[in-house]
Amino acid sequence: MSARLLLPLLLGLALAACERDDDATNVALADTLVDRGADPFVFRTDPAEAYVRVDRMGAAAVATLVLPGGATRDQFNFGEPADDGDYSGQIVPRLNTIHFELDDDLEAGGLTPCAIDACIRQIVPEIVPDVIRLALAEPDGFPNGRTLGDPVVDRLVALALLDLGTPGSCGGAPCSISTFEDQPLNPPANELPLLQDFPYFALPHPPPP
Repeated sequence: MSARLLLPLLLGLALAACERDDDATNVALADTLVDRGADPFVFRTDPAEAYVRVDRMGAAAVATLVLPGGATRDQFNFGEPADDGDYSGQIVPRLNTIHFELDDDLEAGGLTPCAIDACIRQIVPEIVPDVIRLALAEPDGFPNGRTLGDPVVDRLVALALLDLGTPGSCGGAPCSISTFEDQPLNPPANELPLLQDFPYFALPHPPPP
């Protein structure tokens, strides 16, 4: 697999979906985890209209992956999932561009790119609208729900790039939604263990001395 060529794309998508907290924020987060008794968590009660949405987190990096940059992504992030179909016409040219740039690298790495129409059938049902779907009778894990450890970006990129319908299309084995996460091109797990109870996120790193 040409990790040297695919790693910048996956890393860029992951970084675009995340933001690093500064030391002051880390201290504040650590303070909120101090045991304050029977009900240690205090939540704000401001009405929804008091906030401005700046990002979507139904599926991380959707706008980064399938929409052109700039104002289009901002409008998508500001908007409501009910209006996500309005952006469908921009997904095809975006995927065409990505495939034009990466298909030869995928093939050189023994992977088979999907044809654009097949890519659309694979990814659009999972991201339009950009919401979390959960079927309780199915196993947990993106795209069915989303656990904290799910490599969502790797799975979205597989849906957008790989031929998941042809046996033996990835080095003699079937391509799957897990092909990129199995490389691995990213760390295999969070650097700190996730908590078993609420709030489930790992403890913040301590501030530097």
